[in-house]
Amino acid sequence: RGVSRWVTGVWVAAVAALVANTAASSYNINTLIYNDELVTRTLVVKGELDDLLGDVTAAEAAGRGYQLTGSGAYFGPFSAACRSALQRLAGLGGAVGDDPDQAADAARLRDAVAAQIDAMTRAALARALPGERAALAAANEREQRLMDDVRATVARMVAREDAQLAERATLAQNKYRATTVTSLLGGGLALVM
Repeated sequence: RGVSRWVTGVWVAAVAALVANTAASSYNINTLIYNDELVTRTLVVKGELDDLLGDVTAAEAAGRGYQLTGSGAYFGPFSAACRSALQRLAGLGGAVGDDPDQAADAARLRDAVAAQIDAMTRAALARALPGERAALAAANEREQRLMDDVRATVARMVAREDAQLAERATLAQNKYRATTVTSLLGGGLALVM
């Protein structure tokens, strides 16, 4: 005696449901893997921005130390902080990936930090000039405007990364939930078969 059409139909439907369940689970898992890569990128960018701001602040402090004391002991820390900031900027462009807003701000940040380093260097040189007070005041004012721009750009980029991180956390939570549901449905279907 053969298998009835109804039983065959149920088995075909069950196998199709298992295949669909496997595809949905696989899609959710691949999305989670990709999302984890994006979260890692976000954390790298935030770390680089934090370190960059620390380097520029350290260079600014060393420059101010020289302006106040005239001691050449500040040149080493100033140079090291400037080199580190420029190296971080070189890596930041690749770290922001294909996000056009972040890439544009990374370019702005490169220009602002280069201008800030130039302004700090000029301020240090102005200290040695006759009539230094006027030159120092002008250099310090420019330096302050540039540093404000650097801080504002870093803050904007960090805020953007934080927003992306929140979106990714929500996406991950939804995909974990969907994967759990599809796994339970697939397991239940397998038991029924």
